[in-house]
Amino acid sequence: YHEDARVVAVAQGGGSTLVSGALDSTIRVWDGRTGDVLYMIRGHKVWLGSICLDDKYATMATDGRDNAVYVYNFATESDE
Repeated sequence: YHEDARVVAVAQGGGSTLVSGALDSTIRVWDGRTGDVLYMIRGHKVWLGSICLDDKYATMATDGRDNAVYVYNFATESDE
């Protein structure tokens, strides 16, 4: 669970994948069926502004109040 308030949430694939971002600067990718956290990502230095997933749920882009944009590829489990 997030240590601080959630500010962004995205549901894809009929709710099978959920993504949340919070004031604690973390992003969590959840299995919407089980509620399990699949990934916990720390990238931004301050809280998130927005999260966007592609239609295949393989790539995610985030922007934060640190003026940074990160692109994550879940196929390789790395950020670009």
